[in-house]
Amino acid sequence: MSKVSERIANLTPEQRALLEKRMRATAPRPQASQPIAILGMGCRLPGGVEDPDAYWRLLMDGVDAITEVPADRWDNARLHDPDPESAGRISSRWGGFVRDVDRFDAAYFGISPREAVRMDPQQRLLLEVAVDALEDAGIATDRLGGSDTGVFVGAHGHASDYLWLQYTDPTSIDAFTGTGTAHNLFAGRLSYIFDLHGPSIVVDTACSSSLVAVHLAVQSLRSGESSLALAAGVNLILGPHFSIAASRMHMLAPDGRCKAFDQRADGFVRSEGCGVVVLKRLADALADGDPIRAVIRGSAMNQDGHTNGITAPNGLAQRAVIERALRDAGVEGGAIGYVEAHGTGTSLGDPIEVEALAATVGRGGTDVSPCWVGSVKTNIGHLEGAAGVAGLIKAVLVLQHREIPRNLHFTGLNPHIATAGTRIVFPAQQQSWSDAPRGRLAAVSSFGWSGTNTHIVLEEAPAKAAIAAAAGSAAQASILPLSARSPAALRELMHRHRARITTAAPGEVQGLCCTAALRRTHHDHRVALVAADRDGFIAAIDGTMAGSSPRRSVERRRTVFVFPGQGSQWLGMGRGLLQSEPEFRKALERCDAAIRTEAGWSLLEELHGDQASTDIGVLQPTLFAVQVALAALWRSWGIEPEAVVGHSMGEVAAAHVAGILDLAAATRVICRRSALLRRVAGRGAMALVELPLAEAREACGTHVDRIAVAVSNGPRASVLSGDPQALDEVVARLGARGVFCRLVKVDVASHSPQVDELREDLLSALAGMETREGDIPFYSTVSAEVRRGGELGPDYWVRNLRDPVRFYDAVRLLLAAQFDAFVEISPHPILVPPVEDAIAEAGADALGIASLRRDQPERTELLQGLARLYERGAQVDWTRLWPERAPVTVLPTYPWQRERYWLDDLKPSGDFSWRSGSASVPGDVNEDTRRWLFVPEWRRREAVVRAPALEAGAWLVFADSTGRGAEIAARLAGAGRDAWTVVPGDAFAATGARSFSLRPGERDDYDKLLAAMMHSGVRVAGVVHCWNVDAPANDADVEALQEFQVAGCASVCFLIQALVAHDLARPPRIKIVTQGAQSPDGRSTTLAQTPVWGLGRVIAEEHPEFWGGLVDLDPRASGAAAAEFVVRELGTDDVEDGIAQSGGERYVLAPGPLPREPSGAWVQRHPRPRHRCSSEPRVRATRRSRERDIVCLDNGMYKLWFARHFRCHQPGRHTGPTARLRRGAARTPAEPLVLVLLPRDDLHHVHARSSHTPTEADGRTRPARRTEALVLAPQSSPPTDGPSALPSRLPPRSS
Repeated sequence: MSKVSERIANLTPEQRALLEKRMRATAPRPQASQPIAILGMGCRLPGGVEDPDAYWRLLMDGVDAITEVPADRWDNARLHDPDPESAGRISSRWGGFVRDVDRFDAAYFGISPREAVRMDPQQRLLLEVAVDALEDAGIATDRLGGSDTGVFVGAHGHASDYLWLQYTDPTSIDAFTGTGTAHNLFAGRLSYIFDLHGPSIVVDTACSSSLVAVHLAVQSLRSGESSLALAAGVNLILGPHFSIAASRMHMLAPDGRCKAFDQRADGFVRSEGCGVVVLKRLADALADGDPIRAVIRGSAMNQDGHTNGITAPNGLAQRAVIERALRDAGVEGGAIGYVEAHGTGTSLGDPIEVEALAATVGRGGTDVSPCWVGSVKTNIGHLEGAAGVAGLIKAVLVLQHREIPRNLHFTGLNPHIATAGTRIVFPAQQQSWSDAPRGRLAAVSSFGWSGTNTHIVLEEAPAKAAIAAAAGSAAQASILPLSARSPAALRELMHRHRARITTAAPGEVQGLCCTAALRRTHHDHRVALVAADRDGFIAAIDGTMAGSSPRRSVERRRTVFVFPGQGSQWLGMGRGLLQSEPEFRKALERCDAAIRTEAGWSLLEELHGDQASTDIGVLQPTLFAVQVALAALWRSWGIEPEAVVGHSMGEVAAAHVAGILDLAAATRVICRRSALLRRVAGRGAMALVELPLAEAREACGTHVDRIAVAVSNGPRASVLSGDPQALDEVVARLGARGVFCRLVKVDVASHSPQVDELREDLLSALAGMETREGDIPFYSTVSAEVRRGGELGPDYWVRNLRDPVRFYDAVRLLLAAQFDAFVEISPHPILVPPVEDAIAEAGADALGIASLRRDQPERTELLQGLARLYERGAQVDWTRLWPERAPVTVLPTYPWQRERYWLDDLKPSGDFSWRSGSASVPGDVNEDTRRWLFVPEWRRREAVVRAPALEAGAWLVFADSTGRGAEIAARLAGAGRDAWTVVPGDAFAATGARSFSLRPGERDDYDKLLAAMMHSGVRVAGVVHCWNVDAPANDADVEALQEFQVAGCASVCFLIQALVAHDLARPPRIKIVTQGAQSPDGRSTTLAQTPVWGLGRVIAEEHPEFWGGLVDLDPRASGAAAAEFVVRELGTDDVEDGIAQSGGERYVLAPGPLPREPSGAWVQRHPRPRHRCSSEPRVRATRRSRERDIVCLDNGMYKLWFARHFRCHQPGRHTGPTARLRRGAARTPAEPLVLVLLPRDDLHHVHARSSHTPTEADGRTRPARRTEALVLAPQSSPPTDGPSALPSRLPPRSS
C-alpha cells in the first residue's frame, strides 16, 4: 500500500468527505459540461440568403428582407384586413419569405418525383441545407453511414400547411402523404438518407424549438450518446391559417416589421427559413483537424410554469435559464459581450427579456465594456420554429467577423425598458467588437410561447495557424477532384471552383485540393484537374470546360497492371518520385538491398548516375525495380490491380506484384536472366512487321532456325527476332510486298533461337526457387492463359525468354473477362498504344493509362493517370496522397439542380373534379387538359442499324421449345458472334460446349451460369430471352398461366439479380422476346406474355444498364424472318422500349393524341385486342357510369400503367422488385402472381395479393369490391409496404 493510500485509509469519515469535496472542486470539468465546437453552418433565409456568407452581407448591409405576401402563397388582397378582429382575415400584408420553396433537387437524394411532390417543402429544404452545413463543416456525407451521428430538428406545430393542402381533398391522399408530411420525419429522413444511427428527434416548443434542438444536441454529445450532431430548425408559411390565428391574437405588427426594443414595438412579422449547425466535441474536433466556427461553452433550458397567461413570458424563469447556462459555461455574466436576444418586438415581451438580461449579463456600470443586445428579427422577421438557430448563426458570424450589425427599425428605446446602470446597449449603428481580455463571448436566447426557454453561451473559435505556402511547394503538383450527381451540376461546380481559385491566396491552393479530396463526397459524375499553382488550375478548368466532354460518368473499373519489357528506360527516371513520394522511395530501397545481395551493385547509385547504362545485366534489373516501386505507389493511392500481365522481362515484376514471387525470388530471376543475356548481346536484331502472328511465322520461311516471331502485340503488329543477316533478308522481302517493317535498336535477340544456348544455364541458375499461390490473377503472355503460382517455376522462365510474347492474346483474354482499365507500370508508355489498338479492335469500353513519360515531371504524370482513373470511378485513398493534411479551406457548396415539385402539378388546370390515383378520364375537361392525356399506339418505324451491327463477345440466348431461340442463336453465329444457349431443365448442367440447362425457378442456377461463362474467359455481350414464347395457348387456364410465370417473369428477374450480384464492369443488354403478346394490326393476343412487358419496364427504370428493350414477334412469321428481325434489333441504335413485328413491318409503341367524341367529351380509346379471356375489360369511361366502369387495361394500356406505378421508386434507392438484391436483403416467400383489378376508384389500392381484398395501412381489411378483370403481373408491393424481391425458390402455387 502506498503512502497516499495509507494516509487516506487513516482519515475519519468526516475528513474523507471534506477531501472528496475539495477534489471535486479542483478536478477538471466533467464530460457533462465540456465545450462543443460548431464546425459548419447552412441556411436559407428571407432576402435571397442561401449560405452564411450571404447572411452576413445582409446583416452588414442593413437589409430589410420583409416583403408583401407573394401571390403564390395566398390571395393577400382578399385575406387582408387591418382590423385584427375581422374573422377569417389577416391584419398584416407582410412576411419574410424564402425563394423557390416549390423547387427541390430530388435526384440528389434519390427521391422519386412522385414522392417529392408529396413531401412537405420543409423536409426538402432541410435536406439541402443539411448537406450545405456538412460541406461547410468539411464532412463528407458518404462517410457518415453507420455512425452515431444525432439529428435534432426544431419545428413549429402550426407549420403544417402542406399537410392541409393535401388533406383538403381526401381522395388525393396517397401513400407518400403520410411520410411526406409527418414532422417526425424531418429528422428521420435525414437519418435514413445518410444512414445515421444516433438520436433522431423533432422538437416542438414553438418559437424556441430550434435552440432547444441545439441544447439537446449538446447534451447528447456531452453524454457520449452522439459523436457528431446536426441541430436544425425549419419553418415555412405556405398557407394563411396560422396567420389568421396570430392576427386574432393581436400578435402581428400592422406594418410587418419587428421593432425590437423600440418605442414603437407592436408585434412581430411571420417569417420562414431553415438553419442547420454541425456540432462536435471540441477535443475531438481539434484532434481531427476540423474547421471550427465557434464553441458552445454552455447551454440550459427551463419552463415558465404558471404565469398570468399561457403565452405570457416569465421574467424570473428567463433570468434563471440564463444563470444556469452561465454556470454550465463556467463564465461570469459580465464576460458576455454580445447577446442575440429573442427580441420579437412586442410591447410586453421585450421589457421582460431585457430585465432578465440586465440582472444576469448586464451587471456593472458604464465604466466596463458594453454588452450589445441585438435581434435578427428586425432584418428577417420571426422564423418561429427556426428563429433560435437563425439567431445562433448570426451570433457565430458576429464572433467570427468581430463586428456587430445594427438593429433595424430602432428610433428610440421602449419606455418600459430600463438600462441605466447596466452594460446593456442596443446597436443603432454597426459596431466593431474590440478585443476582450479572456476572448469574446456571446449568448443567444430563445423563448417559446408555450413557456420553454433556452439560452446558449458561445465563445469565439480557438486561434488557428495562418495558412502559409511551404518553401518550394509552389512547384508541387496536386490533384483537384470535383464531382456531382449530374453533368449540369458538375459544370456549375467547376464554374464555382474557378471563381474560388481566382481569389485564393497562393498558399490556399493546396488546401483547396486537400479539402476537396478528403472532405467532400465523391459523386457519380467526376472530373479531376492536375496543376501546381493557381494559374495552372484556372487553365485546367478552362480547358475542361471548353472541351466537348467536361465530365465523366462514373463506372466501376476492373484494373489490370501492365508491366512492359525493355525499352521504356530514360536517364533520370525515378529521381523526382524518390524525392516526393515516400512509398516509392521505400520500395526502391528494398529493391536496392535485394539487388546488392544478388548482383553486388547499387540500384540507387545507378539511378543517380550521369549516364544511362547499356549493360543489359544492369538495365533490366533497374527497370524491374522501378516497376515494382511504381506498383507500390499506385497501390498506396488505393489503385489495386485485379489482374497483372507482363511483357517479356515485365512478367517478373508482374509475378512479384501478384504475390507469386517474393522480392528475393523475383530479384534472383531478373538478375540471373539478364546476366545470361550478356552472352548473346551484340549478336542479334529485332524488327517490327505489320503482320498477324500466323503470317509473321510464315514470313520466317526457311530461316526458322535463325529467326522467330518474338512478339505479337496486336492483330497486325508482330516482332521478328534473331540473326541480323537472316532478318535483313526477311525484312527486304516483306518490304517488296508492301508490308511495313522497321528495325528495332537492340542487339539482343530474345525469344529467338539465339537464346536456346542459355536454356540449361538458366534452369540451373533458378533451380530450387520457391513460388507461392498468388492473390492476384496472373495473365501469362507465354501461354495466353491465367497461371497459378505453382506453375511459374524455372521451366516457365525459360519459356518466358524463348517463346514468343503473346501479348495481344493476353489482352484479348483480359477484355473478355471485363477488365477495362490498363495501367502501364513503366517509366514511359510503350504498351499503351497496342493495348488501345486491341481495345478498338474489340469495340470495348476500356482505356489505357500511362504511369510516367520520358523527361516529364513524374508526380504530375502520375497524378494525370490517377485523375483519369478517378473520373472513371476508381476509389482513391486520398489520405495517402495527403498524409500531412493541409488546413481545411472553404470550398463552394454543392450546386443544387432544383426542379419544381408542387401539389398543383398533380392535376391540370381547369374547373373539374380531380380524383388522384384514378386512371379514368373526366367527362368534362377543357382544352388545356389535352396535354395531360394520351393513348398508346403502334407506329411503323424503320430501325437504324449501327456499325459494327453486333457488339463483340458472347451472346446468351435463352432458347424456347418452338425453335425461335435456336434460330436466333444460329443467326448470331452466322454473323461471327459467339452464341451460347440456355434451355429450361431439371438441374443446372453444361449440355454442350456452348449450351446449358437450368431450373427456371432456382435463383442459384443463374449465378452458376454466369460463373461458368466467366470461368471460360468470355464476356457476355448481350442476352436474348425467348422463354416467354413458350406461353400456354389457353388464356382461360389461370393455373397454367400462373405456373408459366416461373419461366416467363421469374427467370428474367432472377437473371437480372444474378447480373447485379456479379457487378459486371460492362453490363450486357437484355432483349426480351415474346410472340403474339402485342397487336399492332388488331389480331388476337396471348395474355400470358403480357406480364413480362410490365416487368421489362421495371427493369428499364431500376437497371437501365441492362435494358435492351422488348420485341414481340409475329406468330405468322417464319423462323428465319423472326430470327432476322430480332438480330437486326440487336444491332440498332434506336433502342425502343417496345417493338412489334407484324406483317413483315416494324412497329414501335408511342404516345398518341386523345380522340374526341362529337359531344366534346374526351374518351379513352385503345386498340382492342380480341383476348381469348372470359372477362374482357370495358374500354370507356363516361360521365354516366364513371363510378363503376373499370379503366381500360388491355395489353397496351396495362403495360403503361404498370411502368408508371413503379416509377415512384427511384433507381438506386433500395426500392423495386429487383433492387433489393443490391444490398443483400433477405428474400421473402413468394405470393401468387395474379393481379386483381378492382373498380377504377380503387385502382391505386391494387396489390399483388393472394386475396381479392386490399388492406388498409392500419391492417384492417376493406370490403372486397366487384372484380372486373384478372391480369397476370410480376410480384410487386404498393409503396406503403415497400418493395419485395422474388424468392430464391418459387414455392408450389397456393390456392
